[in-house]
Amino acid sequence: MNTLKTILTASFLLIVLGARAQKNYKGAEVYSNQSYKYGKMEMRMRMVKGSGILSTFFTYKNGSEATGAFWEEVDIEVFGKNNATTFQSNIISNNPKKYSEQVHSPGYSMGDDYHTYTLEWTPNYVAWYIDGVLMRKTEGGQVSELTNAESFRFNLWASDAVSWVGTFDAGALPAYQFVNWMKYSTYTPGAGDNGTDFTTSWTDDFTTFNTSRWSKANWTFGGNLVDFDPNNAVVKDGYLVLVISAAGQTGFTGTVPVDNKITDILDDNDSSSEDLKIYPNPFKDFINLETMESYTYKITDVLDNLVEQNTSKNTNIGANLASGIYVLEINMGTQTYFKKIIKE
Repeated sequence: MNTLKTILTASFLLIVLGARAQKNYKGAEVYSNQSYKYGKMEMRMRMVKGSGILSTFFTYKNGSEATGAFWEEVDIEVFGKNNATTFQSNIISNNPKKYSEQVHSPGYSMGDDYHTYTLEWTPNYVAWYIDGVLMRKTEGGQVSELTNAESFRFNLWASDAVSWVGTFDAGALPAYQFVNWMKYSTYTPGAGDNGTDFTTSWTDDFTTFNTSRWSKANWTFGGNLVDFDPNNAVVKDGYLVLVISAAGQTGFTGTVPVDNKITDILDDNDSSSEDLKIYPNPFKDFINLETMESYTYKITDVLDNLVEQNTSKNTNIGANLASGIYVLEINMGTQTYFKKIIKE
């Protein structure tokens, strides 16, 4: 598999000039304009089901593909085959490249619902989590070879390596990878949020496509059955949508599946919220909650951990929270409302 991956790794950016118009299928890649060294990357995603298809997040040292360059990369690659029930973690480093692929089964289809994927990258270890469950931790070895800043990348593509990903099922198209949000925290050992080694730097809720943060790829690479088409990376309804489609059928105009754990069930413009005001959101200090009725509330983090609940006067809601994304649950009589809130 290492020899195979030499030509098939998801970020092998061998730009094939003129080839984009010749491929019958189009995929998508979104990459960060800035590179980052160490930190925690968290993202809430629903992946793709379909043989031969890979939906991913990875970090990548720009220029690693150049002849003679020292490669640096860390991968989360969800296999669409077998109902998207397995994913591959991997570190790629050095020249010639070294690999450390491992395949994991979380026990469910990653294409049926949203899950929170986390990468922790420090000078001493790299760890992979899904919904707070540790799937792998690598210490030393290749980790010490990840010495440069790396860009962040989401991509959705199809491989011609049947033994690795299965036979490509064009009948599964169009297919979509949905990203609800991403959060990046810098590595601050001994001085992080809530006693951790990581301090929140930024979150992206994908209410828009932030062109100062992200760009869209327009290339392909060896072993990839698709060209990356910017039209197949769109933001809709507060989600980043990556599309894999037949040529001539790019873009997304459908309905984004709701992330049931973290969603705006209470919309600011919904008539149901006329007697309940929550502002500002995002917020820096605390949330104001205005209603004519009595209420109770609680706040949970993205892993459903309780982080705050009613105070005696319900004042300064969220004041003690670290920066991040949370769910505010408000109970008013027989009604319960949920609101995604973001502390900057």
